Amino acid sequence: MEKTPIGLQIKQTSHCIRRYIDEYINKNLNLDFTGTEGLALGRIMAFFKNHPGEILNPCDVVGFMNINKSAASKLLTNLESKGYIETFKDEEDGRSKKILLTQKSIELKDEFQKCFNSIDKEIESCLSNKDIEDLTRLLNTIQSHLAD
Repeated sequence: MEKTPIGLQIKQTSHCIRRYIDEYINKNLNLDFTGTEGLALGRIMAFFKNHPGEILNPCDVVGFMNINKSAASKLLTNLESKGYIETFKDEEDGRSKKILLTQKSIELKDEFQKCFNSIDKEIESCLSNKDIEDLTRLLNTIQSHLAD
C-alpha cells in the first residue's frame, strides 16, 4: 500500500476541520459567515482580549491566519460588509489600516467562545492527552521548520 504524503494528510485534515467548523457555526450560531470568516473573527476577538489597547492591522491577520495579503483583504472585506468589523485608515500612516470590532461582533463573543470550545473538544475527543501533546509538538515543529 502506497504511503500518503504527510503534507497531503495535513491539508486534507485542515479541509475536514474547516468544513466541520462551517457546519457547526451555521447549525449552532445561525450566522452569515463561513468557518474561515468565523475563525478569523475569533482570532481578531482573541487579539483584542489578549492585547487591550493595541492596534490590529491587516498584516497581523496575514500572520495569525497564515494566509496571503489578497486572501486577508478579501476576508476582511467580507467581515466588514457583514458588519462584524470596521476598518479605518491609520492617521499616522495613510497606507495602513486599523481593524476594530463592531458592537455586533462584541455581542457574539461569549457564544463564539463556547462554539470554538465545543469544536476543540470534538476534535480532541478521539485523541488521548499524549496524542494531543505529540500532535501539538509535531505541528509546531513543522510550522517552525517551514517558516524559517
